[in-house]
Amino acid sequence: MSWLRKKRYQPVRDRRRHADSSQGTGQVSSRSYSYRSNRLRSDQKTVRHQDTIKISRRSKWQLLPSYMALLAIVFCGLYIVTLDSSVRVRARTEGNGISADQQSAKLSEYEAYVSTALQENLLSRTKITVDTEELERSLLDRFPEILGVSVVVPLVSRGLIVEVVPAVAVLTLESQRNLYGIDETGRAFITYDRRKPGIPLVGETSDIDIVLGDRVLPAQTVRFIQQLTFQMENNDFDVQKLALPAIANEIHLTLRGEKYVGKFDIARDAREQAGTFVAVKEQLTADNIMPKEYIDVRVRERAFYK
Repeated sequence: MSWLRKKRYQPVRDRRRHADSSQGTGQVSSRSYSYRSNRLRSDQKTVRHQDTIKISRRSKWQLLPSYMALLAIVFCGLYIVTLDSSVRVRARTEGNGISADQQSAKLSEYEAYVSTALQENLLSRTKITVDTEELERSLLDRFPEILGVSVVVPLVSRGLIVEVVPAVAVLTLESQRNLYGIDETGRAFITYDRRKPGIPLVGETSDIDIVLGDRVLPAQTVRFIQQLTFQMENNDFDVQKLALPAIANEIHLTLRGEKYVGKFDIARDAREQAGTFVAVKEQLTADNIMPKEYIDVRVRERAFYK
């Protein structure tokens, strides 16, 4: 029977050879697997690197519109903050004693002056560096007929806006050489060929040189004359002329059709003295008395006539 058969003897050498053969086969398999694994990882890295390059190139092209928009914004910002030589001048035209054509010519002269000033100064080429205060001072110094000026830097447009307040003649000063328009501050700012209607005429007896832009009368004197003539007109008296004699704080008033003068003190209230003068004149007219030289109301609560 088969189980009774004797087991065949296998030599030790054959067992070792078999074991060595088995071990050798395992090493070859392991090496082959390791090579495939390394190659697979290398291929994956190459693919990822190529994908990264493609994405990077694609991202740059996608950001190009954003770069262009940013450049456009910067260019527009630089363009807006710059100034050109165009100037727009706005001014009040009524009540300054000159015609509309003369006023238009003056505005054109102001525009040309400011435009030239901007071209000559490099710092005046941008809204940030332009010196508006210096422009205002130069305009006031150059043009005595300007009472006030404001240089406005626009927000969007590139041309300066100059707002001018022309001086308004409240008096006409008659010197031995010329007729001058006097503003409320007492400055002589313009010359006239003839007397302007509706503006009080003041005669200056002293022979002085009057320069346009100079203050030739104190502001207090100008206000006194305005108040005095206003009170006279309210009482239906037509003031022909006023005169400033060499006596301090004294002013003479002449009514149309009369030969005498009224004497007033500039240092006192014009309304009070005008009231006294009107009362004395009416009383003298009622008494059929005609002064030949003057009615003097310079002393408070008293009046003298001659």
